Amino acid sequence: MLNIYRRHLEDTKANPPVLRCLGKLKARGMSAAEIGAYRRCSCPLWIMGTDPRGEYHRRSLGTNSWATAESEKQRIEAGEVDRVEIGVALDAWLAALRSAKRGERTVKQVHGAMANSLHQWCSDAGYTHLDKLDTDVLDRWVNGWKYASTTHRSRIDLTRSFFKFCVRRKWLKDNPASGLLKPKNDQEPTLPFTQDEEDRLFSAALRFHERPHFDGVWAKHPETARAMLYILRWTGLRASDAFAFEPRRITTQIVDGTPVNAYATHQAKTGDWVFCPIPPNVAEIIKSAPRLCDATAFLPPEAWGVATDARSVSNGFYTTYLGPLGILAGVSRVHAHRFRDTFAVRLLAAGKPLELVQTLLGHKSILTTQKHYAPWVKSRQDALIRDVASMWR
Repeated sequence: MLNIYRRHLEDTKANPPVLRCLGKLKARGMSAAEIGAYRRCSCPLWIMGTDPRGEYHRRSLGTNSWATAESEKQRIEAGEVDRVEIGVALDAWLAALRSAKRGERTVKQVHGAMANSLHQWCSDAGYTHLDKLDTDVLDRWVNGWKYASTTHRSRIDLTRSFFKFCVRRKWLKDNPASGLLKPKNDQEPTLPFTQDEEDRLFSAALRFHERPHFDGVWAKHPETARAMLYILRWTGLRASDAFAFEPRRITTQIVDGTPVNAYATHQAKTGDWVFCPIPPNVAEIIKSAPRLCDATAFLPPEAWGVATDARSVSNGFYTTYLGPLGILAGVSRVHAHRFRDTFAVRLLAAGKPLELVQTLLGHKSILTTQKHYAPWVKSRQDALIRDVASMWR
């Protein structure tokens, strides 16, 4: 049986907040049932109870008119409740992300991949409407994933974001994805290159062109590739930002009477500008390296018929240059982010404050820097050694 009742609003201007109507109605000696059925205020009407099909309802009807509420109640009892299809909801979510100016590549390859996975699974399992997806159903979907734990956790976050969007659109009452459990984060800790590994990599870069079985853009432009290694190592930029690096924008700043090469770069992930000093010899190597084209130093021209966006080029740099370079140098697990880790850890090992590293890495929050690099902070290591050594006296 379904019942319509008023849910009286709080007067938020009062301190403490009070109910607008409740005090007046109680003063008249009205019962709780009479108060719920009171028609002379503008508070919203809700419905509660079980419909003829056994489905429980407890939600706002989006009106303060009893006539409209009665009409909606009849629709619910007749089984005419509007239901949103899963595919329609997913399309609306992706469209909203694009309207919010999210990057098209991210929407398509990250959010879109999750949306396609959920839509396909629901189609195969016979689920059409959004209201049929509860936590138990989503658990069965998640159980079929074969992702690594980091990707698994990210997909659950995306799923929660989608259903949160549906709740805000009032297509669902609750977020069924909030009950999904994440796997333990088994991501390996930050691992910078040792000085010996770094030396071997840069030495191997000098003879990379001598290996005839290495092919691709970077094998044909080894000096440009070597300059990219220096950018990754000495700026701490993310790989996709590093390939947008423009050597012509390296400037000379006078600091305490000494000229210092520096570069201001836009961090695509955070939208911030970061100002980074560069050693003189490194700046010279970067500026003197051959450019792939006049417009961009490290992105190939469209005429070459290959992908020209920074992310695709950085992915190709890993497969056709960093991987073979690691083999040539005898260094395992060579990827771009380890140069960023090396940049950060060397600063911390030299006693530089975590706040400086945060700025250079372009982290919006220092908590991000602490999460990945706190174990390498030299001041903390020294304090730990002093505290333990003091017990020996």
